[in-house]
Amino acid sequence: MYINKSTAKILQLFIGHITESFTLREVARRLKMHVSLAHRAIQPLIGAKIVEQDKHKNLSLNYKIHHETIAFATGFN
Repeated sequence: MYINKSTAKILQLFIGHITESFTLREVARRLKMHVSLAHRAIQPLIGAKIVEQDKHKNLSLNYKIHHETIAFATGFN
């Protein structure tokens, strides 16, 4: 999976708040990016099942399965 800058920022947000869940709008607001950019950056993460989306559209990190991706993403600055 290709990780661009926006996807890396989103991963860092989820890793920094590992047990919390966010809405798409909340992710965009916290990272000061447009909602459509955040949506495009989150879609590959949802497809790879790194980020899970519940029935209320809340997003959370699937940290129990993807340890190697989380370890890789913590190296970005």
